[in-house]
Amino acid sequence: MVLRAESCKNRKGQYESGVLANFSAPFPGRAPIFGCGHNKLAQLILGFSVLFALQSLYTPSATAAPACPPSISPGQPITIISPDGVKLTELITLKTSDRMYRIPFGYLSPWPMPQVLGHTIQTNTFGIAFWMPSLRYPERDVVLIAEKRFCESGRPSPGPENFVIKVRFSPLPMGMYDVPPGTHGEITPLRRFQNQTRGSDVWPKVSEMSIQNGLLKYEPKIDRPIRMYFRHVPGSDTEILLSCSHPDQRVLNPLCDGYFYHPVSGLYFSMTFPRDVLPSWKLMVKATRDLLSRWCVSKCEM
Repeated sequence: MVLRAESCKNRKGQYESGVLANFSAPFPGRAPIFGCGHNKLAQLILGFSVLFALQSLYTPSATAAPACPPSISPGQPITIISPDGVKLTELITLKTSDRMYRIPFGYLSPWPMPQVLGHTIQTNTFGIAFWMPSLRYPERDVVLIAEKRFCESGRPSPGPENFVIKVRFSPLPMGMYDVPPGTHGEITPLRRFQNQTRGSDVWPKVSEMSIQNGLLKYEPKIDRPIRMYFRHVPGSDTEILLSCSHPDQRVLNPLCDGYFYHPVSGLYFSMTFPRDVLPSWKLMVKATRDLLSRWCVSKCEM
């Protein structure tokens, strides 16, 4: 049986689209497998997300090993089953428009509901999360966790070299962009950059940008910018546009997020990771592609 990614019902019982795909079971009256924005589960998740995000602001150091509570500590058994009773190694089949994957349950972000077991989920948008540099899946559902270094039962506290990255795959978005003006088409990272910097003296020219960690770094020409930006070097095989918390700002959970697009394979994804590991962006991209290749079972050229 195939489960299709659908949008959620609003309060009037009508379907409405959202940024993130929701997996819906093919049964009348059943809520989507990952939940809807208006149901109580989604509201609880949102509340916990805000709570954890606020908690992260009081973390003593972004790279310091977290203090593990007694309920989640190295002395506890390693988690191998989700709260809904699904083995984290259980393979979940996803079918996109051009490829098919069999992904261990623990890698998916968020963790799906048990109804997906034994079905093929048809979707073009899905998320994963994994630890670097080990590439293992998180043993907690990261949708409820703001930090990228966190405690897990039966595991030592993660050090600066250990961190979780979140990746979301989707088709290239379509829309209007300004180069040339009024053009409609695929919004690639390069076109996002052109839209961002075109026709404004606030942004430096490409020739004025410095190369840092193999990327072009640029900032707006204003006092106390809150973000710094990076894009790919011209001639790269992958288009990249990243935005990171600025070091001059007092942010105790500094992150980077952005877009990656490989035109040859058509692979497009967004990624979120700790700012302090930005120099390892090439390893993170390679790890993402390696995992996809490992899970792919149909039309796997990337």
